[in-house]
Amino acid sequence: MIIAVDFDGVLVRSAFPKIGEPDHEMVDLVRLLIQKPGVEVILWTSRVDQPLEDAIAWCERMGLVFDATNDNAPSNKRKYGKLYPNGTRKVYADYYLDDHNMGYNRSTAIDIISSILREEDVK
Repeated sequence: MIIAVDFDGVLVRSAFPKIGEPDHEMVDLVRLLIQKPGVEVILWTSRVDQPLEDAIAWCERMGLVFDATNDNAPSNKRKYGKLYPNGTRKVYADYYLDDHNMGYNRSTAIDIISSILREEDVK
């Protein structure tokens, strides 16, 4: 299972280009997702250059080390690497946790994460 998580508006309150106040509950849940076998988590953000570097450093300080950043998960690269050796422009995920998704709701995102964390076998 692949989960793409936005930075601004999901892990932190939006304050771009600064880093906003953390959403501690979401950070804790995403940290658990990262540790869950069978789950790959992508940091999926519009940040680039120094603001992206700042966000990655912030995430690492919070114990969030992602499988990929603005790129496909390792499993997808293995699956499609021969067909697309330079990768694809579209980042695939089973779930996109992004405050700019149509209908995004923080409570629903927490419910989705909690449901994934309760699953015994994640595929």
